[in-house]
Amino acid sequence: MPQIDVRHATPTLVCSISNRIHVMKKQGMKSPDLALENIQKLSRIFPNCVSEGKDDSGNACPVVDFDLLRQELTAQNSMGGGRTIQT
Repeated sequence: MPQIDVRHATPTLVCSISNRIHVMKKQGMKSPDLALENIQKLSRIFPNCVSEGKDDSGNACPVVDFDLLRQELTAQNSMGGGRTIQT
């Protein structure tokens, strides 16, 4: 599976990945939903950066606001909390 740079991922792309993994699970494949797990972790740490959206099929899925997340990370780093993040 190709690697995806989430810094440039659109909400539709994130939903698309999540839905493909969901379809794989319905078909009996045993692949963990790592994208969804990571989004859930982000929502616990930065709840205002994750909201619910809809994919191209109209299914509900979590959406990460990467611009807001980047601002949150920058604000935390400028206050002295955390490591330097290079993009």
